[in-house]
Amino acid sequence: MLLVKKTDLTYLVDNIPALTEWIKKLDANFAIAIQRRLCAAISLSAEERYYDLEKTDFEFLQRFPQHIIASYLGINRETLSRIRSRAIKKVNPF
Repeated sequence: MLLVKKTDLTYLVDNIPALTEWIKKLDANFAIAIQRRLCAAISLSAEERYYDLEKTDFEFLQRFPQHIIASYLGINRETLSRIRSRAIKKVNPF
């Protein structure tokens, strides 16, 4: 992680145009991610949100504990556990 004081960041942004462009791209990507997450929370079921996360950010599912994933999806741990067990049964029905 990089720690930069606000005054130093202002100086860098003023003097390095590429940094300004990079920050704009980060902001745009962040705004898109927030919109996607909001739309998913409104229009998709908990299971659909889990499968979407599995498809787009599989590393997230591997990296974080179940209670964090459940919170991110807006569901409780028990619901996430049921969704995961159904997902495993779909992949390996035996």
